[in-house]
Amino acid sequence: MPIVLAAVLFASGHLAAPGSPDGGQPTDAERVYHLARTDLAKRLRIEERAVKKLSVEPKTWPDASLGCPKPDTMYAQVETPGYFVELEAGGKKYAYHCDRKRAVLCE
Repeated sequence: MPIVLAAVLFASGHLAAPGSPDGGQPTDAERVYHLARTDLAKRLRIEERAVKKLSVEPKTWPDASLGCPKPDTMYAQVETPGYFVELEAGGKKYAYHCDRKRAVLCE
């Protein structure tokens, strides 16, 4: 019964969607932060809650490589709006370069 009640409350807008302050769709920044956090947790084989958000800042990348080009790979030469996401886990900082749909660990 509690699951049905939660579903009804969520559908009626009385419960916010995870990560969205107004109960609407998550913003691009929230979405890529969660992508980055999930990716880092999987890479480190730790729980997502062990990954801390340090910052999420808007950024325009010079091309589709998001500032992290891989050798022998071609990228569209177009300015790409996105975010710089900085996370911390186990006392170490990690930088993710993101567009609106993907998060890339920039090593």
